[in-house]
Amino acid sequence: YDLLKEVPGMGEKGAFFLKLFPQVFRMYSVEKAQEERKPELLSFDQVYRQLRPKYIGRDTEVVCLMLLDSQSRLIFCGVISEGDASACAVYVKKVVSIALQYNASFAILSHNHPSGSLLPSSGDLSVTRKVFRALSEIDVTLLDHIILTEKDGFSFANNQIMPELFEPY
Repeated sequence: YDLLKEVPGMGEKGAFFLKLFPQVFRMYSVEKAQEERKPELLSFDQVYRQLRPKYIGRDTEVVCLMLLDSQSRLIFCGVISEGDASACAVYVKKVVSIALQYNASFAILSHNHPSGSLLPSSGDLSVTRKVFRALSEIDVTLLDHIILTEKDGFSFANNQIMPELFEPY
């Protein structure tokens, strides 16, 4: 906001409007994706299209959880944690609690890397293992962990980062 106000010819109202634009567009995109969603999410592209709007205009790391029923139909997709520009905590207990609340059969974890790097960090690998193990204890299968940047997405499952844990879908 402060940087926008420094632009010649930009007033306070204009700066305020432009600052709100990414959040408004994100809300619109999420609603549009929900209206257009297919009954089943069976491919990376379908999952990616559902997740992408959750990250529009964000300059901090955010973690989203997607839950599917036994027929691979979307039953929950929401932000479960927000962090700063370089990190975001994933609370395994919260993931398990939400999965139980929705009686999920499958889960997909995702987060963004505002830096633009698609490569998973050692922390990303560690938290994925923890979430995978915790969900397996309640008979929920973690299908994937997806990292999104402004322009692209990276699937742990499709890239066989952890073949002992994932099968590509």
